[in-house]
Amino acid sequence: MNRTPASRRLRLFVLLCAPACTSVLDSAVDNAKLAQVKSVALVPPMIGPLDHCSVPFIPAGISSGRVNGISKQIVDAERSVIGRYASALSEHLRTDLGLQVRVLDARAAWTPKPPPPKVRDDWDSDAAPPPPIYFPVVCERELDPLELTARRPDELDDVDLAPAARALCGELGVDAIAVSYSLLEVTSAEFWGSHVRLDSWLDVVDKEGNYVIRAHFYSDPPLSVSPGDPTGFVTTLQAFDSWIVKLFVDIRSKTQPQAAQPGTAQTTPP
Repeated sequence: MNRTPASRRLRLFVLLCAPACTSVLDSAVDNAKLAQVKSVALVPPMIGPLDHCSVPFIPAGISSGRVNGISKQIVDAERSVIGRYASALSEHLRTDLGLQVRVLDARAAWTPKPPPPKVRDDWDSDAAPPPPIYFPVVCERELDPLELTARRPDELDDVDLAPAARALCGELGVDAIAVSYSLLEVTSAEFWGSHVRLDSWLDVVDKEGNYVIRAHFYSDPPLSVSPGDPTGFVTTLQAFDSWIVKLFVDIRSKTQPQAAQPGTAQTTPP
């Protein structure tokens, strides 16, 4: 299981200490650039490696071991819902934003290769390194055009999508690409169980490499899950259907009609 980066631990600390100041969903829209987008290619949605909290140390370690024990069931559940994610995103891009959507060809049998194990200099040369435990990036495409399988980001914000957008838009003859990346996050752990939520990002990037839409949600409140039971993780994955509706409501609230007068205020992605 991947260790939680320091920046992610800090974000978790802020969420726990100041929940009233944290938005469970947000979006930024560049209306000037969105007005130039008529067609979009939807990259098959991806679900990245499960992210597990690292504190408190002992309960988190116990919880992580229990989650690893049901990793196959969780990944099977991810594979079972990923097609629904694609259908929902395609429908909302069409109906809420009025875009022509081309869904890239999907192949359900695609299985990513595991990343090479990390080499640590402090291992005893006579001792075998512990076997890697990982959650693969799940998607429905034989080829990963964004190479997220190798990079395994903790957040979509960690990846520069501009080069891929320029290449794919030119290849496919569309104005932009839409990229959806989600992951399960265990936000807290106790001896008797843990809490899990779904984090999901949606970026729309045009053929020039400009970010047109940047959006993110996490399911709230986190769901309490029992040790060694995949049921709560499956339920959390299914929360995408309702939360993506809320996210597009937020996106639409920040879009302007095509006939908006010049000089109207915009919400620009960072």
